[in-house]
Amino acid sequence: MNGSTLRSGDPAGIEQEMSPPLTLYQALRTVMVGAAESLRGAGPDRCCFGITLHTTRDRVIQATGIVSADTDRDTRLGTIGRRILAGLLQPRRQRVSTRKVKSPMSHCSERHAAGRPDSSRTMTRLNVTVPEPVDQPALPTAFPGRPARYPCHAAPTPHPDTPPGRPHSLLATP
Repeated sequence: MNGSTLRSGDPAGIEQEMSPPLTLYQALRTVMVGAAESLRGAGPDRCCFGITLHTTRDRVIQATGIVSADTDRDTRLGTIGRRILAGLLQPRRQRVSTRKVKSPMSHCSERHAAGRPDSSRTMTRLNVTVPEPVDQPALPTAFPGRPARYPCHAAPTPHPDTPPGRPHSLLATP
């Protein structure tokens, strides 16, 4: 709805205004579940709603390749299902920490078994150990007449129009 305001002020009008978007949402979710069920190990939560919405919009406008009555899985999915499966999201990661109960009045004490503190701890001391540096080889030095190790450290080359014996100038005047 993009944050638009409902025009109707009575319950019957609101129901009438909300019915098409909810029906469309349910239809898109049904297509996403159908596509996910056709691929082993893919759950509907991995299907991207944006890809489904945009592909469906494009297919409905063109009215081609929406679904097929063919028995082949790839053909039966249609364009929408193939695009959904091509853009599957990553599997959800497993939860590492236990969920924190928001209410401080909660009597749930199951978090103690997780091995994590229940509340923030104040840092009162910090130990820092600095390791001794390892002996490094000496840096190369520039010798006259020897090319520099890195081109950016080399002296700039004189302009081709600079007469011999004239000191180097970045701006040569003819």
